[in-house]
Amino acid sequence: MLNTFSNSTTIEAFYETGELMYPFYGLELGGYISHAHAWSTGPTASLTFHVGGLSPVTDAGKTWEFVPHAAGTDIGELHTGYTLATGDFSVEWTTKNQDSYFMANLETPQNTTGSISVPTFGKFLNSIEVSVNGNIVWTSGVLDTVLLLIDVSSLKDLDNSSPQLVMKDHKFIDVDACETARRLCVPNKTVVPRPGVLLLPALVFFLILLGAFDIVMETHILARVPNALLSSTPKLCTPTVVNFSNIEYHSNHRYYDLLKDKTVPVPVFREDHTKLCDKKTRIKAKYDYCLPISGRKDTPFCAGADRMDLLNLRSAKSICYSSVLHMLLVEVYEELQATGNIPFLAFGSLLGAVRNSSLIPFTEDVDIGFVGEMVSTEMVRLALRRKGFHMFFMDIWRVCVAPTHPLAGYLYDPNLPTTSPFEVPYVDLYTMKQLDNGDWDMQELDGSDGRILP
Repeated sequence: MLNTFSNSTTIEAFYETGELMYPFYGLELGGYISHAHAWSTGPTASLTFHVGGLSPVTDAGKTWEFVPHAAGTDIGELHTGYTLATGDFSVEWTTKNQDSYFMANLETPQNTTGSISVPTFGKFLNSIEVSVNGNIVWTSGVLDTVLLLIDVSSLKDLDNSSPQLVMKDHKFIDVDACETARRLCVPNKTVVPRPGVLLLPALVFFLILLGAFDIVMETHILARVPNALLSSTPKLCTPTVVNFSNIEYHSNHRYYDLLKDKTVPVPVFREDHTKLCDKKTRIKAKYDYCLPISGRKDTPFCAGADRMDLLNLRSAKSICYSSVLHMLLVEVYEELQATGNIPFLAFGSLLGAVRNSSLIPFTEDVDIGFVGEMVSTEMVRLALRRKGFHMFFMDIWRVCVAPTHPLAGYLYDPNLPTTSPFEVPYVDLYTMKQLDNGDWDMQELDGSDGRILP
């Protein structure tokens, strides 16, 4: 090698004949490509990992980062890549109009996790707008986001705080969700990335990642969209979520203290779900104004689940139905008591309480009875509405979680259709009246006069 590569162990030319030789020694071999000159071995790595910006972080690229250094390079166009044990990595980016336009395509292997940093080209943050998959995550220097987490169930290190856009060395808006940096992580465990697009037209910067997924993407919305965007996008809206601080609770349970300390982003509704933003419809609405919520009902995972679990969700797949039901039970029960009603547990809810002081994991609803006619029905409805619940009459009084609930950003499942009757966690309210002969008549849905209890 010392003889063919000019006293160097680095490959300097790769000929069309398949031979490797220093160009001036192999003029008779024909055409060649410059593989890595002795004096450019370092620059090659720098151009690939530093300027190109796509570099492995750990274990053959199982985690990677894209931090392009494009500002002021006058490169115009760059295309680089490499192959590691995990697969092929490649990046192609272009700058135009004196760095006012930036476009990049990325490809990374499946089963890898990466972070993306966005060059700002020295622009003021309040003049930059960043979007992910067409959804704005940064505008006017403010984290004002629609943030899509891809397969959040695979984020083992995701903490409970909302992902954030953070500045890095005053040169990049860094988008990452690893626990140590509190940023947005894009896991590729169930995703095969395809080329994405990064745009920076004039003073407005757009980051668009275009993905084609092998399986249906589980998304969890963790923030909100600017009003300017909403006004021009009729199929997109956010509800007016109840403020924790404005809610008057009837106990000093630790749940409420933790709840008030939580930063829960507002859900974003699309397509048919946008009707959930219209508060005028809730007056006559029934289940169709209930927040679409899915949850697990299996044991032992959901055995003994309660509302405290909702404050420590790891992903949408970790929500237990009975956790939401327990939250509904406590809030409705306390509100009935506060308005002078006499509530009690009934049917399946009573059975679970007697068995092990919890809700049955596979139960569909909560059953609460109250003695006589409901006292101050409208006061109960108003009080529950102020807490983010929807109380409606359909054969009997029922309560579900409304789109305005403080935890709606955690609970909302955008993959569900508009809620149909009995397909979300809900409470049934039954009246029980004492008859003249001393017996008690318990209201039921089936039957004309209810059930007679001695």
